[in-house]
Amino acid sequence: MNQDTVREIWGILAANLLRLEQGPELPKGLREQTQIAVSMLLECDPAQVLQCLEESTWPQRALVSWLVYEGAPMGLAEQAGALERQWRQDRLDGGELIAPPRPKTASRPLASV
Repeated sequence: MNQDTVREIWGILAANLLRLEQGPELPKGLREQTQIAVSMLLECDPAQVLQCLEESTWPQRALVSWLVYEGAPMGLAEQAGALERQWRQDRLDGGELIAPPRPKTASRPLASV
């Protein structure tokens, strides 16, 4: 995919993320459109994706961490892993991503059956 196409996909995703932050009344189909943009971005060359993120004013480490985290449940674990590897390779400091949230655990033991 050429860099202009990757920039276009990133632009759609960025606009959707801003709209998602505006409140509980979401336009119909916004979540689905956002998921599609995430999946399309993960299908792009990781170096091109990182270039787009570097050109933006968004926090790169947070975005890459989020894309990697969202990729696996969408069936794009391999593509998310490629993005993470590219991120780490391009960073002199090791490029640690933000750890995903831990699953909630019960505050008390489950009742035995």
